[in-house]
Amino acid sequence: MSAPYPWFGGKSRVAHDVWAALGDPRLYVEPFAGSAAVLLARPAEHVGGMEVAGDLDHMLVNALRCFVYAPEALVDVERWPVFRRRPDGVDAMDSSGGRAPSGRSLADR
Repeated sequence: MSAPYPWFGGKSRVAHDVWAALGDPRLYVEPFAGSAAVLLARPAEHVGGMEVAGDLDHMLVNALRCFVYAPEALVDVERWPVFRRRPDGVDAMDSSGGRAPSGRSLADR
């Protein structure tokens, strides 16, 4: 499986070389997951090993969890990923598809 999105510093191009060097480890830890390119490129014949993925960006880690455990929910949420900043400085998700009730784009605000 390839990385689901591009990531600065991603290792998509060298992922197969990484696995060739590592072999089939019983435990693979990816502390800086990013796009999880190396983890997702793990050869299919490597079965039974444990994989741990982490990243400082907790939202990214949650998205990776959704890829594995709830892909249908992730697809549903992807239909409305519009964020806007409320006047009190809090980021709020807007499920209107980017349109304010008036029909204007949130970018027009």
